[in-house]
Amino acid sequence: MVLRRLQIRVFRSVLTGLAISVLLWVWVWGCSNETSDPYDSPAFGILSMAPAPASELITIEFNGTVTAVTDPDSYLTGEISVGDALFGQFVYDETAPDEHPKPDIGRYRFRESPCMVAVNAGQLLFASDPASVNITIKLLDDKKTNVLKDQYEVKSASNSDALPGVGVVSINLLLADETATALSGDALANQRPDAATWLPTRRLTITGIDGWTVEANIDLIASSDPTGQRRTAKKEIHEND
Repeated sequence: MVLRRLQIRVFRSVLTGLAISVLLWVWVWGCSNETSDPYDSPAFGILSMAPAPASELITIEFNGTVTAVTDPDSYLTGEISVGDALFGQFVYDETAPDEHPKPDIGRYRFRESPCMVAVNAGQLLFASDPASVNITIKLLDDKKTNVLKDQYEVKSASNSDALPGVGVVSINLLLADETATALSGDALANQRPDAATWLPTRRLTITGIDGWTVEANIDLIASSDPTGQRRTAKKEIHEND
């Protein structure tokens, strides 16, 4: 463990910058269907994308705040802390087939780029591996537990290292609506999440191979399509700052 942490500290500055640059440039081109607008910076400019090659690709952007970092062995080397701003997005194809047979459960899998998940938090980039995409979106319409609710979950199970030798098990975005009105069924198409309808749970959890975790609350969720709605949402956020 001591040798591993020494290696991380020696090579982190060079390799982290290279890894982040490569990942961002892989996804910066070809995944979104909108033109730029004045609200792309600074909050969403980090992961802003160029026009999409296909209209079926949907980009959902979100921001939030880190609420907990559990890293007793310092694998993340202090590069992320409670209170850090978080900006992210996920890209999926809304024409993907539903793999679950039940009418109130939708399960959609994505195995190829440009479908992706990426999160900037603190000085780190947590992102799905573009060479081995394994993303699942799961919708639960009127889930029957102690509280009737809708649920929208995005999980990336194959990810690039957060730092050299620091693996990421999962990136998980969980939305829950306890009024059970956010979803109108289990179909993925035309059910793009937004912060206003998903309450009280809007939580992001990132888990590392070595047992570290990062948790965050999500404040804004905005679809990149239609452009007008996205611009309005971001304008309201900036006006309230």
